[in-house]
Amino acid sequence: MTVVKVTTCSPDWPLAVQTPNGDGRWGDIEFRKDDDTDVCDWWIIGDDPTTTQTATCPPERTVLITWEPPSCKPYPESFTRQFHHVITCHAEIKHPRKHIEQQGFGWHLRGISYRELQSSPDKTRSLSVIR
Repeated sequence: MTVVKVTTCSPDWPLAVQTPNGDGRWGDIEFRKDDDTDVCDWWIIGDDPTTTQTATCPPERTVLITWEPPSCKPYPESFTRQFHHVITCHAEIKHPRKHIEQQGFGWHLRGISYRELQSSPDKTRSLSVIR
């Protein structure tokens, strides 16, 4: 089992609901969000965590995902250099392994599980709205 520690600035964000069984697992990957996991195979940091945490993790498997656009929040080099990879939309961030990508924000549909979304009708148009 691959353990992925996920540390965020939003401890109440329900990451587990975005997995097939709502248990934080996807195949042989277990996501442990904002807990005291002290050993992990990967460590993903979402934005700028509100608490200081430590863990044993291979340095080349640390990933920062910026959440805010450049107009809302800068990410100083002193912060970003802690991570091996940075996934961001910030062109101005200087980092040797910066990946300019859409940051893959989680969906926020309270009360709807992954399985319910998966079994919803197929999209027939270029834009779909779930209410």
